Amino acid sequence: LLGECLKLEEHEIEGAREAFLNDHPSAIAYVDFRDFFFFRLNVSSIRYIGGFGRMSWFEDDEWLDATPDPIGPHAEGIIEHMNEDHSDSIVSTLNAQHGIKDKSAKMEKLEVNGYFASSKGKSYFLKFGKSCNSSEEYKIELIKHAKKYKQCEL
Repeated sequence: LLGECLKLEEHEIEGAREAFLNDHPSAIAYVDFRDFFFFRLNVSSIRYIGGFGRMSWFEDDEWLDATPDPIGPHAEGIIEHMNEDHSDSIVSTLNAQHGIKDKSAKMEKLEVNGYFASSKGKSYFLKFGKSCNSSEEYKIELIKHAKKYKQCEL
């Protein structure tokens, strides 16, 4: 995010303080210190950097109309469940989509159109047939993978 960062005006502080403490309750220990301030970033442009070779600028209409990640709030639970209870599906999908045979492969990061799996120190993207807009749709896509790639189990 690029833009001008401004110290909040006195009349804006109470609302910001309340929101901040709602998300960070342990900050009550220092939020009222004399050298603690609240700032607002007036965003003028956005640069996406997603790793080596994956970067771009967003146009105003793209980021102003953006919606929150529908999968993010569920990611930790999905990853834990898949790695603990359905590792065979991760392994078979990795084998089918990338030809990687690794029984210890793990799901590591979710995207709306698939997920990243780690294997032998490398990361591989395992693509769904469609993008998902909810955790239920994500579950459906994972089940499709399990059925479609069952013959690729190790």
